[in-house]
Amino acid sequence: MIGIDFGPTAPTNNFNQVASTEGGGAAFNTAGTITAGNIIDTSNVVVDGVEFSWANGKWSNNDAADSSDLPGQNGAFDDSNLTDWIGENNNTQLILTFSGLNTGLTYDLLIGHGFVLTENETDTTFTVGSQSATNDHGTGSAAYVTLNGLSPDEFGTLVITTTGNGTSTTAPDLSNLTAVAALQLTATVGGGQTAFEEWATRGGASGVTFDDDANDDGVLDGMAFLLGADTPATDATGLLPTADETGGDLVMAFSCLASAARGASVLNLEYDGDLAAPWLSVPVPGAAGDPNPILENTVSGSVSFVATDGGTNGEGDALVDIVATITDATESAAGKVFGRLNGTE
Repeated sequence: MIGIDFGPTAPTNNFNQVASTEGGGAAFNTAGTITAGNIIDTSNVVVDGVEFSWANGKWSNNDAADSSDLPGQNGAFDDSNLTDWIGENNNTQLILTFSGLNTGLTYDLLIGHGFVLTENETDTTFTVGSQSATNDHGTGSAAYVTLNGLSPDEFGTLVITTTGNGTSTTAPDLSNLTAVAALQLTATVGGGQTAFEEWATRGGASGVTFDDDANDDGVLDGMAFLLGADTPATDATGLLPTADETGGDLVMAFSCLASAARGASVLNLEYDGDLAAPWLSVPVPGAAGDPNPILENTVSGSVSFVATDGGTNGEGDALVDIVATITDATESAAGKVFGRLNGTE
């Protein structure tokens, strides 16, 4: 999930900032690019290979009064994203472009502004490909529009154009002004595919199934996917959990996909004292815990998970680093406890 803030007030929610602070904080760059390696997602993780650029900008604003009614109306945006905007009013389209996106995914776009002056109508139509939607420059949820299922072109490019629909009765003439205060771009799985099915075709792979081992590395493809392997051809043996003993507890450490990257697939940690059924099972967290640890209880024991941000793999999939401590209450009479991971599609 990528957020873009179009005002000179510094964003506080890991949004990328377009506007500069030149000219006392009211000016901005009329055109520019946030280059690859400098785009972060809303978890403050760099999104590899993705760029964002804007062109044909003219106006900027950082007057909180113009958007004073918007904070709190849409939870996707922090207040600092809602007090500022950039725009164009000479019937020239303000153009916003993402490049380097994953062509195997589709994207949902939440975008809008709250430029509210009684003498100006500043409704803006946002268009991507064949989809378009017009926001209401007033307050509340109508100030934002959402375009769903957007597909980048073969080069990973997604272009957002704007059209002004308003009128002005005062100078300067702001007729047909287009404005944008903030946007949020969220990756989704496209073409009706599950997250695993999209992964299973990476690198041109075919015939990859969840319970098979296509590259014969000893790790089932579904588990390789859940552990964050880049592609089905990746040797996933180095991604398997490491095990240690601390104070009689079994400690397992590994990285895995974050919840949003798993789709409908489920990753569980199972444990037992004698390798005999039934194994006790708890879900593995898919997001950094706050506070840590995250405690999962079963009928005869518990697992304490410390989950922290794991960055991304080579394909840009979000990861979580996991340290799981299995309590000694699960030990067998011989003082043993065993742990394993199990995934389902």
